[in-house]
Amino acid sequence: MSLFKRAADVVRANLAGLIDNAEDPEKMIDLFLEDAREQLAEAKRAVHEAIASSKEIEQQVQEYGEQAEHWGKRAAEAVLKDRDDLASRALGEKQRYTQLHQKLLDPLETSQKNVEQAKGRLDELEQKIEEAENRRTELKARARVAKAEMKVSKGLAGIDKASGLGDMGRMEEKVKRMEAQAAAASEMADEEKKSSLEEEFAKLGQGSVGDELANLKKKLGKG
Repeated sequence: MSLFKRAADVVRANLAGLIDNAEDPEKMIDLFLEDAREQLAEAKRAVHEAIASSKEIEQQVQEYGEQAEHWGKRAAEAVLKDRDDLASRALGEKQRYTQLHQKLLDPLETSQKNVEQAKGRLDELEQKIEEAENRRTELKARARVAKAEMKVSKGLAGIDKASGLGDMGRMEEKVKRMEAQAAAASEMADEEKKSSLEEEFAKLGQGSVGDELANLKKKLGKG
Protein backbone atom coordinates (compact mmCIF):
# COMPACT_ATOMS: atom_id res chain seq x y z
CA MET A 1 0.00 0.00 0.00
CA SER A 2 1.32 3.46 -0.92
CA LEU A 3 -0.13 4.70 2.35
CA PHE A 4 2.30 2.55 4.32
CA LYS A 5 5.23 3.78 2.22
CA ARG A 6 4.27 7.39 2.82
CA ALA A 7 3.88 6.78 6.55
CA ALA A 8 7.16 4.89 6.71
CA ASP A 9 8.92 7.72 4.88
CA VAL A 10 7.69 10.10 7.54
CA VAL A 11 9.09 7.89 10.28
CA ARG A 12 12.40 7.42 8.48
CA ALA A 13 12.86 11.18 8.11
CA ASN A 14 16.21 12.43 9.30
CA LEU A 15 15.62 14.05 12.69
CA ALA A 16 19.12 15.41 12.76
CA GLY A 17 18.44 17.18 9.47
CA LEU A 18 15.31 18.68 10.93
CA ILE A 19 17.25 19.97 13.89
CA ASP A 20 19.92 21.50 11.64
CA ASN A 21 17.42 23.27 9.40
CA ALA A 22 14.73 24.24 11.88
CA GLU A 23 14.59 27.57 13.67
CA ASP A 24 13.04 25.79 16.66
CA PRO A 25 14.11 22.10 16.65
CA GLU A 26 11.89 21.24 19.63
CA LYS A 27 8.76 22.38 17.82
CA MET A 28 9.87 20.59 14.64
CA ILE A 29 10.31 17.32 16.54
CA ASP A 30 6.80 17.64 17.98
CA LEU A 31 5.39 18.42 14.52
CA PHE A 32 7.25 15.45 13.06
CA LEU A 33 5.77 13.06 15.59
CA GLU A 34 2.31 14.58 15.24
CA ASP A 35 2.48 14.02 11.49
CA ALA A 36 3.71 10.45 12.01
CA ARG A 37 0.83 9.72 14.39
CA GLU A 38 -1.66 11.10 11.87
CA GLN A 39 -0.19 8.85 9.18
CA LEU A 40 -0.41 5.92 11.59
CA ALA A 41 -4.08 6.65 12.30
CA GLU A 42 -4.76 6.81 8.55
CA ALA A 43 -2.91 3.53 8.03
CA LYS A 44 -4.95 1.89 10.79
CA ARG A 45 -8.18 3.02 9.14
CA ALA A 46 -7.00 1.55 5.83
CA VAL A 47 -6.15 -1.77 7.52
CA HIS A 48 -9.53 -1.87 9.26
CA GLU A 49 -11.25 -1.27 5.92
CA ALA A 50 -9.19 -4.06 4.33
CA ILE A 51 -10.10 -6.41 7.18
CA ALA A 52 -13.80 -5.53 6.83
CA SER A 53 -13.66 -6.13 3.07
CA SER A 54 -11.95 -9.48 3.58
CA LYS A 55 -14.56 -10.45 6.15
CA GLU A 56 -17.34 -9.64 3.69
CA ILE A 57 -15.76 -11.86 1.04
CA GLU A 58 -15.29 -14.60 3.60
CA GLN A 59 -18.95 -14.40 4.60
CA GLN A 60 -20.04 -14.60 0.96
CA VAL A 61 -17.82 -17.62 0.38
CA GLN A 62 -19.27 -19.30 3.43
CA GLU A 63 -22.81 -18.43 2.38
CA TYR A 64 -22.33 -19.76 -1.15
CA GLY A 65 -20.80 -22.96 0.23
CA GLU A 66 -23.73 -23.43 2.58
CA GLN A 67 -26.22 -22.83 -0.26
CA ALA A 68 -24.44 -25.35 -2.47
CA GLU A 69 -24.59 -27.91 0.33
CA HIS A 70 -28.24 -27.08 0.99
CA TRP A 71 -29.29 -27.63 -2.63
CA GLY A 72 -27.27 -30.82 -2.78
CA LYS A 73 -29.33 -32.19 0.10
CA ARG A 74 -32.51 -31.02 -1.58
CA ALA A 75 -31.58 -32.88 -4.75
CA ALA A 76 -31.01 -36.07 -2.76
CA GLU A 77 -34.42 -35.72 -1.10
CA ALA A 78 -36.10 -35.27 -4.48
CA VAL A 79 -34.40 -38.38 -5.88
CA LEU A 80 -35.58 -40.41 -2.90
CA LYS A 81 -39.11 -39.30 -3.66
CA ASP A 82 -38.75 -40.02 -7.35
CA ARG A 83 -38.90 -36.34 -8.22
CA ASP A 84 -36.20 -36.17 -10.77
CA ASP A 85 -37.53 -32.86 -12.04
CA LEU A 86 -37.05 -31.25 -8.63
CA ALA A 87 -33.73 -33.03 -8.22
CA SER A 88 -32.50 -31.50 -11.51
CA ARG A 89 -33.56 -28.03 -10.50
CA ALA A 90 -31.92 -28.46 -7.08
CA LEU A 91 -28.70 -29.69 -8.68
CA GLY A 92 -28.75 -26.60 -10.96
CA GLU A 93 -28.87 -24.35 -7.90
CA LYS A 94 -26.13 -26.38 -6.31
CA GLN A 95 -23.89 -25.88 -9.35
CA ARG A 96 -24.62 -22.15 -9.47
CA TYR A 97 -23.68 -21.62 -5.84
CA THR A 98 -20.68 -23.89 -6.20
CA GLN A 99 -19.39 -21.77 -9.07
CA LEU A 100 -19.93 -18.58 -7.10
CA HIS A 101 -18.14 -20.14 -4.17
CA GLN A 102 -15.17 -21.16 -6.34
CA LYS A 103 -14.90 -17.74 -7.98
CA LEU A 104 -14.50 -16.06 -4.60
CA LEU A 105 -11.84 -18.39 -3.20
CA ASP A 106 -8.90 -16.73 -4.99
CA PRO A 107 -9.99 -13.17 -4.11
CA LEU A 108 -10.52 -14.28 -0.51
CA GLU A 109 -7.05 -15.79 -0.33
CA THR A 110 -5.48 -12.66 -1.80
CA SER A 111 -7.47 -10.41 0.54
CA GLN A 112 -6.49 -12.39 3.61
CA LYS A 113 -2.85 -12.38 2.54
CA ASN A 114 -2.93 -8.60 2.04
CA VAL A 115 -4.54 -8.11 5.43
CA GLU A 116 -1.84 -10.15 7.17
CA GLN A 117 0.89 -8.21 5.39
CA ALA A 118 -0.80 -4.92 6.27
CA LYS A 119 -1.02 -5.95 9.92
CA GLY A 120 2.68 -6.76 9.97
CA ARG A 121 3.64 -3.47 8.35
CA LEU A 122 1.32 -1.62 10.70
CA ASP A 123 3.06 -3.23 13.67
CA GLU A 124 6.44 -2.17 12.27
CA LEU A 125 5.20 1.37 11.78
CA GLU A 126 3.86 1.54 15.33
CA GLN A 127 7.22 0.27 16.62
CA LYS A 128 9.14 2.91 14.66
CA ILE A 129 6.89 5.67 15.93
CA GLU A 130 7.32 4.38 19.47
CA GLU A 131 11.09 4.47 19.01
CA ALA A 132 10.81 8.01 17.68
CA GLU A 133 8.70 8.95 20.71
CA ASN A 134 11.41 7.56 22.97
CA ARG A 135 14.07 9.54 21.13
CA ARG A 136 12.06 12.75 21.34
CA THR A 137 13.01 13.45 24.96
CA GLU A 138 16.69 12.87 24.23
CA LEU A 139 16.67 14.98 21.05
CA LYS A 140 14.77 17.84 22.66
CA ALA A 141 17.21 17.83 25.58
CA ARG A 142 20.16 17.87 23.18
CA ALA A 143 18.53 20.68 21.24
CA ARG A 144 18.13 22.73 24.44
CA VAL A 145 21.77 22.17 25.39
CA ALA A 146 22.96 23.12 21.90
CA LYS A 147 20.74 26.21 21.90
CA ALA A 148 22.07 27.29 25.31
CA GLU A 149 25.66 26.70 24.24
CA MET A 150 25.16 28.78 21.10
CA LYS A 151 23.60 31.57 23.15
CA VAL A 152 26.52 31.58 25.59
CA SER A 153 29.06 31.55 22.75
CA LYS A 154 27.35 34.46 21.01
CA GLY A 155 27.15 36.34 24.30
CA LEU A 156 30.85 35.87 25.01
CA ALA A 157 31.75 36.87 21.47
CA GLY A 158 29.61 39.99 21.90
CA ILE A 159 31.40 40.89 25.11
CA ASP A 160 34.80 40.59 23.42
CA LYS A 161 33.68 42.85 20.60
CA ALA A 162 31.54 45.35 22.49
CA SER A 163 33.68 45.85 25.60
CA GLY A 164 37.26 47.04 26.03
CA LEU A 165 38.45 43.62 27.09
CA GLY A 166 39.84 42.93 23.68
CA ASP A 167 41.98 46.15 23.88
CA MET A 168 43.38 45.50 27.35
CA GLY A 169 46.61 44.10 25.95
CA ARG A 170 47.23 47.20 23.84
CA MET A 171 46.34 49.45 26.75
CA GLU A 172 48.84 47.65 28.98
CA GLU A 173 51.59 48.16 26.40
CA LYS A 174 50.71 51.84 26.21
CA VAL A 175 50.92 52.17 30.01
CA LYS A 176 54.31 50.47 29.97
CA ARG A 177 55.57 52.94 27.36
CA MET A 178 54.26 55.84 29.43
CA GLU A 179 55.99 54.43 32.52
CA ALA A 180 59.26 54.09 30.59
CA GLN A 181 59.00 57.65 29.30
CA ALA A 182 58.33 58.93 32.82
CA ALA A 183 61.33 57.00 34.17
CA ALA A 184 63.55 58.41 31.42
CA ALA A 185 62.35 61.96 32.10
CA SER A 186 63.01 61.52 35.81
CA GLU A 187 66.50 60.19 35.12
CA MET A 188 67.28 63.11 32.85
CA ALA A 189 66.05 65.56 35.49
CA ASP A 190 68.30 63.94 38.08
CA GLU A 191 71.27 64.21 35.72
CA GLU A 192 70.53 67.87 35.12
CA LYS A 193 70.34 68.55 38.86
CA LYS A 194 73.64 66.75 39.40
CA SER A 195 75.37 68.74 36.66
CA SER A 196 74.14 72.06 38.11
CA LEU A 197 75.42 71.11 41.53
CA GLU A 198 78.91 70.25 40.19
CA GLU A 199 79.04 73.55 38.37
CA GLU A 200 78.28 75.41 41.60
CA PHE A 201 81.09 73.64 43.40
CA ALA A 202 83.43 74.36 40.48
CA LYS A 203 82.65 78.03 40.71
CA LEU A 204 83.52 78.01 44.38
CA GLY A 205 87.05 76.86 43.51
CA GLN A 206 87.63 79.47 40.80
CA GLY A 207 88.65 83.18 41.33
CA SER A 208 87.97 86.05 39.04
CA VAL A 209 90.44 87.09 36.30
CA GLY A 210 91.16 90.31 38.23
CA ASP A 211 92.12 88.42 41.39
CA GLU A 212 94.43 86.16 39.44
CA LEU A 213 96.17 89.19 37.76
CA ALA A 214 96.72 90.91 41.13
CA ASN A 215 98.29 87.79 42.55
CA LEU A 216 100.58 87.48 39.52
CA LYS A 217 101.87 91.13 39.85
CA LYS A 218 102.43 90.69 43.55
CA LYS A 219 104.48 87.59 42.87
CA LEU A 220 106.57 89.45 40.27
CA GLY A 221 107.10 92.44 42.53
CA LYS A 222 105.07 94.74 40.39
CA GLY A 223 102.29 95.30 42.80
